[in-house]
Amino acid sequence: MTLSVTKVGDTDLKITRSFRAPPGRAFEAHVNADILKTWLLGPDGWTMPECISDPVPGGRIRFTWSNAEGQSFSLNGEYLELDPPHRIVHKEAFEGNPPMPPSRVVTEFKPEGNGTRMEMIIQYDSKDIRENMLASGMTDGMESSYVRLDDST
Repeated sequence: MTLSVTKVGDTDLKITRSFRAPPGRAFEAHVNADILKTWLLGPDGWTMPECISDPVPGGRIRFTWSNAEGQSFSLNGEYLELDPPHRIVHKEAFEGNPPMPPSRVVTEFKPEGNGTRMEMIIQYDSKDIRENMLASGMTDGMESSYVRLDDST
């Protein structure tokens, strides 16, 4: 059930992962702020002191992560489309210097046996941005979070 990452074209990433939870629970875990802040923490040692998720079209997303060493970073976004429990479309941008243009993220939840297969397409503005995100360790943090989610559902 580990994360699979595939480059698609020049700018996109396709991320797939299976979960033990059925699609409705997997979907809810991706939009409910109370649930998100329990698992979407990346590597051990990080917390999410700010978690805003308003899962309606036009609803705000804001996550801030921090660790004991005083490091922190944030993500801002907006929900564009929600089709529970099948699909979430949102845009997101990590704050940084320089700021990153928003990426478009399409996440689909499909029944797989008693669980769920998640397929996510992240569309970046350029190949350089995609490569920088991969080099940042993003996918390692995602898998750490998804292991936490799978253990809790």
